[in-house]
Amino acid sequence: MNKIPLIKYEQLPYREYNNGINCRYSIKIGQFYSLNQDNSRTKWDVYLKDNKTNIVYKRVGDGRQIGNFHPIFINFMGEKIQIEKLLWIE
Repeated sequence: MNKIPLIKYEQLPYREYNNGINCRYSIKIGQFYSLNQDNSRTKWDVYLKDNKTNIVYKRVGDGRQIGNFHPIFINFMGEKIQIEKLLWIE
């Protein structure tokens, strides 16, 4: 597993997403890379912090344009999961 030190997670200049006080995971989404000309397929640097254990995981997210929605999926704990679903785990 790719783990990064907590201090480097806090220093990342990327925007952080979390669900509030009781959230299990916080997510920072970093640089994205377009895979085609119309930006309908993208790769993202995703940093996932487990707030209970203070372990930070680095994953590569796969984004796909579906209408007006561009969900980002990562492989985490053995399954492909959308990152928005991780924000609702307590």
